[in-house]
Amino acid sequence: MELTYGAHKVLMDQVGAPGVSSSPPPALHKAYSAAWTLIGRGVIYPHLVGDQGHPMRLHVTEKGVQVLAARQDAPHRAGFLKRLWERLPRIEDEVFTRLQDAQDCLDADLFRPAIVMIGIAAEVTIKAAYKTMAQLSLVRGEASQLKDMLVEVHAQHGALRDGDASRSDRVHRIKMALAFVETVRTQRNDAAHPGNPSPDGAIVRAQFTSACLHLPVVWELLVIPNLPPS
Repeated sequence: MELTYGAHKVLMDQVGAPGVSSSPPPALHKAYSAAWTLIGRGVIYPHLVGDQGHPMRLHVTEKGVQVLAARQDAPHRAGFLKRLWERLPRIEDEVFTRLQDAQDCLDADLFRPAIVMIGIAAEVTIKAAYKTMAQLSLVRGEASQLKDMLVEVHAQHGALRDGDASRSDRVHRIKMALAFVETVRTQRNDAAHPGNPSPDGAIVRAQFTSACLHLPVVWELLVIPNLPPS
């Protein structure tokens, strides 16, 4: 899965290990995918990485303990987007509208338009982060392409106010959110061009779940703490 690859790449960069190597045996793929997804969400952290770059020992983080204690909401639960909107009303309406469009497409097994809708929600999110950072003079504010905005946001997000998160947790969560946006940006571009095959349904469903979890992070930790009081 692309999210798994993104999480893997970020972690490998952090620990100085070589890039992603061969895929795990089919019987272990789901387990490894689930582990890297939880690593990407900051719920667990690998203490050791095996020869093939897969987690061998896992530690539940402080956030993971909180998640287990709170039994947090999840994208697969009915009404998740509505509850997310109620919890974070300052996220732009376009983000929720496009995620709902993506959910409707997935319900009809329309995977190509679903990934396009997810990509639009991600684009709106990064543009909001870039605009906020430009107003704070943290980025030049001249980029017009999403990939260029991502580069600047990634380089400068550490200068923003921390909001309610500790710095280490904040940095990790933002890195994973930006890695997600980069993968979905590529998938959206592929899906929007004629002649390309339809994206794999399982990957698109996983990316929808990732969008529901990662995009709010950008709003909560980058955008909303730096908006004028409502």
